[in-house]
Amino acid sequence: MSGQIIDAPIIAAPRQRNTDAEKAALKEGRVPEEWAAKPKNSLRRIAMLAGR
Repeated sequence: MSGQIIDAPIIAAPRQRNTDAEKAALKEGRVPEEWAAKPKNSLRRIAMLAGR
């Protein structure tokens, strides 16, 4: 497959943004209440914020 040209569009992925309440909770060092309902997603968000 060496040397082949692939025609594929590049698109931007949607960005996940935290609400003001979530930002305030994170600055205080606690996990926002909305995240407690989805622990799988919250762990990913917390890990992402810690990597900054």
